[in-house]
Amino acid sequence: MRVALCTSKLNFRDAGGSVHDFDLKVRLLRSLGVDATAVTLQSSGNKDLAEAYPILATQIATKTFFHSQLDVYRFLRKHEADFDLYYAEGQYAPGAGLYRLLGGQRPVLI
Repeated sequence: MRVALCTSKLNFRDAGGSVHDFDLKVRLLRSLGVDATAVTLQSSGNKDLAEAYPILATQIATKTFFHSQLDVYRFLRKHEADFDLYYAEGQYAPGAGLYRLLGGQRPVLI
């Protein structure tokens, strides 16, 4: 199973606990034999990346909430054939919901 775990950025230098929690989720899935890929949707904030797993870095629009959610939708549509399941952090729930509402074929966990 190919799983994409979507977060804003991976900043191990000065980030809080949520980055480490996300890192542990990816590592756990990979240790269980799942083909898990971390997706950073605002990759300009990535710092001190762990190279223990694949990271797909992209940059979504951050001008407005609407634009960022629309870019999340576009990203999920674009990579639909690459993954069997998406996991999106809560701030991307509207864009992920739009993906499913408009016919997205892959399940999305929030």
